Amino acid sequence: MLPAAVIIGVVAVLYLTAPKAEDFWWTDSASFALNGELIHDYIASGLHQSPMEFANAWFRRYPALTISLYPPIFPIAEAIAFTLFGFSHPVAQATVCAFSGLAAFGVFRLARHALGPLEAAAGVLLLFAAPSILLWSRQVVMEVPALAFLLLASGCWLRYVEQRRTLHLMLATLLTLAAVYTKQTAIFVVPAFPVTLVVCEGWQRLRDKTVWVAAGVGLLGLVPLAVFTWVAARDTLAIALVRGVAARSGNAIEAGDWLAQFKAYILALPEVAGWPGLAGAIAYIALIVARGWPSAAERRLAVLMLGWFGFDWLFISITAHFELRYADERNSPLRLAKILRDVALGQPDQP
Repeated sequence: MLPAAVIIGVVAVLYLTAPKAEDFWWTDSASFALNGELIHDYIASGLHQSPMEFANAWFRRYPALTISLYPPIFPIAEAIAFTLFGFSHPVAQATVCAFSGLAAFGVFRLARHALGPLEAAAGVLLLFAAPSILLWSRQVVMEVPALAFLLLASGCWLRYVEQRRTLHLMLATLLTLAAVYTKQTAIFVVPAFPVTLVVCEGWQRLRDKTVWVAAGVGLLGLVPLAVFTWVAARDTLAIALVRGVAARSGNAIEAGDWLAQFKAYILALPEVAGWPGLAGAIAYIALIVARGWPSAAERRLAVLMLGWFGFDWLFISITAHFELRYADERNSPLRLAKILRDVALGQPDQP
């Protein structure tokens, strides 16, 4: 009962404290909400026009769409919510909070791989106490929905590594695809899965044919997204390759220096994870170095999380755009407090 109460309580607090009166703090949030309404309106229209014709006509009335840049899962989830409850900011935020609940359940199940229910419930609170999660779970954006799928996929992956059940492997593959089809950057975490398998179980586990079948399913599942990105969302490739929009952005010079990127994200960690969480993580690693792993299950969990952090940090750092949402201090609650303070004092913030 306690874990369920914690998850429900977290979701309730997030929803009650989130902006819901069209006071979007993150400017893209409104366009993300409109993406879902576009899908809802197109289905409600009876599908008589081609999707492109309908989108062009719709855009003339509501010129704030980003649906051509991002995968479909989050807009589809929004469209379902809008169909059931009508189009509004509260409903859009409730959709995000539903994914926050899924993320809370995902981290609980993931922690239960090695910890008791009380410790796993504490892990839920620790996750949503992190400044970045606390901020973006209360905005209409795709980061937390993608995180929810990755957490669920990680839990299934660890159960596969331990129990060798094909069902868990396939569920991990499908949930990972769901994460990528929610936000493309979720793919950065994928290498942590095979690395965990090899580190914890040895190279011989790669001889399992089901691993290669799952890899094939995953690659095949990425083909539509790859085609979509190439045809309709080349700006995302430009950002990765320091071309086009990325090359003209204010962050392009900084982004061109990979070492500066690595350093920038590391320095942003206190504001991303929070000092208590960061200090706890460092102390935990020091404890493991001193005493060793208390159990094989905890070792698998820790290796996966360290791999997740390492690969995500590596791939995001070498992209050509220092995205504010990923770690920049200018996008933190502290930054927001500074802006509000300066406005109150009549001292507009300087970019």
